[in-house]
Amino acid sequence: MDLSLGWGTQIELSHDRLGVTAPPKGGESLVRIMLNDIPEGKYKVSLTYYMTPDGCDFSVWNRQKPLTEWQNTFAQEEKKKDRQELGIINITPQTNSISIHVRKTEAGNKFHFDNLYLKKMND
Repeated sequence: MDLSLGWGTQIELSHDRLGVTAPPKGGESLVRIMLNDIPEGKYKVSLTYYMTPDGCDFSVWNRQKPLTEWQNTFAQEEKKKDRQELGIINITPQTNSISIHVRKTEAGNKFHFDNLYLKKMND
């Protein structure tokens, strides 16, 4: 899988997880995960992420289609959200990526995640 970043997106790798920083003056950042090596078909998508004191909003997209509404990841104390189901995607050569969009809130500007899971569904 390939990873690409939207213009101005900052990331950091720490504690076996990826941190994505939202723009300080508003707007969105994004991390695109290319699924080129994944066979075509329907998949359930899950994500392990963290609620943190510096947490911001995030939304997950499959190309131009949102899988989730904006979700807030702020918490007073860090909490791991393991394998949270996001939705179902149909991977084709035209829809073979997932993007994680992040945006700053009053509470914070970071989104921390460690694993994206795809589970093949029977057709």
